[in-house]
Amino acid sequence: MYGVWHRDCKPENIIYCKNDRSLRFIDFGSAAPVQAEDFHEFQGTLEIMVPEWIVQRRYNGEKACVWTIGVCLFFLLHRQYPFRTKPDIVKGRSNLANVGALDKDAYHTMKQCLNGNENRRPKLNSLQYLPWLNY
Repeated sequence: MYGVWHRDCKPENIIYCKNDRSLRFIDFGSAAPVQAEDFHEFQGTLEIMVPEWIVQRRYNGEKACVWTIGVCLFFLLHRQYPFRTKPDIVKGRSNLANVGALDKDAYHTMKQCLNGNENRRPKLNSLQYLPWLNY
C-alpha cells in the first residue's frame, strides 16, 4: 500500500516472498494516511513504541517508521526485541548482548534508527541506499 503509515511494523507483520525475494507487510489494521502533522494516538505494541510517544504523547509518522525499522533490524540480528519496558525505551537501555558478532554496518544502521532523539534518526528514504542492504 502507498500513502499510508503501517503503524504496527514488527517482525510478525512482515513476510518474505520467495518468488521475487521481497518483503511484504501484512495486517494494515493500524494503518493511517500519511500526514504532515504528528499523530496523537498510538497504534501498535510496546515492542515498537517510540520514546517520543511515551514522553510527549505524540509522534511523527516517518520518524516512527525509521524507529520500527531499527526494532525489526534488531530483532533480525538478535532474535529478540531491543526493549522490554517503557523506561528502557526512554533511556535507550536495549537488550543488546554481543555486538562483536554483528556486521558493523548493520549495527551502525540499527543504532541510528533506534536513536532516542527523533531528529537524529536517518530519513526514511536514505535507508534504501545502504550498500549492505543491496544484494
